[in-house]
Amino acid sequence: MKHRVDITPDKSLIRKTGLAGYSTAEAIAELVDNSIDARVGRVEVSVHLDFVEGSITVTDDGHGMDVDGLRRAMTVARGSKPDGTLGRFGMGMKSSCSALGGRFRLRTSPPGSGREYGLTYDEEEWLADGSARWDNYPISEDAAGDWHGTSIRIDRLKVPLYPNQSTNLRRGFGRRYASYIRDGEAAIRVNKKICEPPEEDVEEGSRIDVELRMRDGSSVRGHVGLLRSRSVGGDYGMDLYKNGRLIRQHVKFGFVAHPENARITGRLEMDDIPVNFQKNGFITESAQYREALREFAGSGPARRIQEMSRSGVHDAPSMEPVFGSLVSGSDPPKISRTMGADAARAVMEDAAPFTVDAGGRSIRVSMRSGGPGPLYDIRDGEGSREVVINRDSAWFSFVRNPLFLVGMIAAEVSAMPPGPEFAAFLRSRNEAVERIMGGQAAGPGRAGRGRARVPDAPGYGLAAELVGLHDHLVEESAPRFQFTAMSTLVPYLHNAKGTVVYTVHTVPGSGEDVAGMLSDAAGGGITVMDRPDRGALRSLLGGHGARRVIAVREFRSIRGPTVAGPYKAVVDMLAESKRRGVPVGIDEVGGIIRRMIRDGILDGARLAARARSAKRSALLEEALV
Repeated sequence: MKHRVDITPDKSLIRKTGLAGYSTAEAIAELVDNSIDARVGRVEVSVHLDFVEGSITVTDDGHGMDVDGLRRAMTVARGSKPDGTLGRFGMGMKSSCSALGGRFRLRTSPPGSGREYGLTYDEEEWLADGSARWDNYPISEDAAGDWHGTSIRIDRLKVPLYPNQSTNLRRGFGRRYASYIRDGEAAIRVNKKICEPPEEDVEEGSRIDVELRMRDGSSVRGHVGLLRSRSVGGDYGMDLYKNGRLIRQHVKFGFVAHPENARITGRLEMDDIPVNFQKNGFITESAQYREALREFAGSGPARRIQEMSRSGVHDAPSMEPVFGSLVSGSDPPKISRTMGADAARAVMEDAAPFTVDAGGRSIRVSMRSGGPGPLYDIRDGEGSREVVINRDSAWFSFVRNPLFLVGMIAAEVSAMPPGPEFAAFLRSRNEAVERIMGGQAAGPGRAGRGRARVPDAPGYGLAAELVGLHDHLVEESAPRFQFTAMSTLVPYLHNAKGTVVYTVHTVPGSGEDVAGMLSDAAGGGITVMDRPDRGALRSLLGGHGARRVIAVREFRSIRGPTVAGPYKAVVDMLAESKRRGVPVGIDEVGGIIRRMIRDGILDGARLAARARSAKRSALLEEALV
């Protein structure tokens, strides 16, 4: 037997959508988004705050709407806009107007129609009038005169208007819509004064372009750079955009908040990353966001700009001038004795092929990933020579600045004439050096750069705020470590209390070293504790407010990558949940497990086998009761 029931939304739905947590600027920005989406060529948008009458009006000269378009605009959650537009959820106009005031009047006219269509939403009347229904909302039609576009006036305001508000809106909209303003696609005014995009106070020569490819074929593009001076108020980091519209500003994306990073600035276009319907944040738990974060944090530009920010140096020479000066006999550029690991790796990964002239003979130089093996290879041709440098060679792990090796290669290449003698010399020299270096790889107690950071499990990865800390340990060649338990599981924790205890495992005798490295990099945002006992955790977490804690624990052996896979992390979390003072109990771990099984990240049978081998079967059964 089946029943059919009426599930028409309650009439209070529009009012309730206005309770979504918009700020005044965000709510007005929703209406500006719609105006930009409605542009016909270039759009003029006017925002007027009337401090006398207590109203807010947003007007544009876009393509307007006919009756059917107005009906769609008033239909809750009717998201009919295509990809690439700013407003796609079908919630923006209703929710933002309701957040701002108790009544709004909308007038709109399509170009060349000669007609103007309008409607009025009065919250009090709509809720009180029993005859007003979703299926009979009144829309007026009148002669339009010579205009087209849309105008929305909101009054009976629920938000305050204050004297400096128009100035703040102009500044915020200038940054938020900088792409559209600079490209001439939009002109936005607040109380008749134009919104200007901010001038970037970026150090000349510090800009590095970014282009990242995601697994699904989408991309993240943008750039990083250095501010001329360090920000002391936190106004640094990445500005994250979607479809040309600023979503989040000054995000510490892929690095930790720290004075050494306080010159980093940049912009990333993240058009394929989902945002919440208020468009004031990306959905950070989404697989797309986590992948973009991982890819950016591990990219050459991100590592290079962090090294530049820490060292204050951005003009380290590249391979080409070093190589070219040595083969031509000119004065070589000045090379520092050491180069940070981030900068060194960026120099090698970002090196493009180049050609230099050596006394009438051209030498083409390229760098490739060739795995373990000789430092470089030479291929001689008629009047030319090709040098292929192996960036994976163990040679690079024995020098503090890779440009010294580049210089050595240049000196050898320019000194030795083509022929079998040079080839024989290279083979003999390389074999001898490889024998010496063969036993010098990172020992079992070191993290090692070759270990995978993130297990190959789509939708699973390290918590965003830990990515920079993880990479700091790798770059500092920390003792062997592994982020596990809540370090990767926090996205699956519902109803988080704002307090999280992350876990890092390391080998015996190394807890203090690893904790010290993490503390140095974490700044004041995260508390790091070396092998905390129950009393220490209880004492720290017993106060008011959210806490972020990393608990470093020592284990006899650490296997696998520097970030635990999902099965290992869950089994470790089962043990963590039984420690007193840890804010996540065994029942909450059960909820995490169920969500991960539902999302296809865990297989129940495989998890049971893993728990059995770790002698955690009883805890797993308790969690899933």
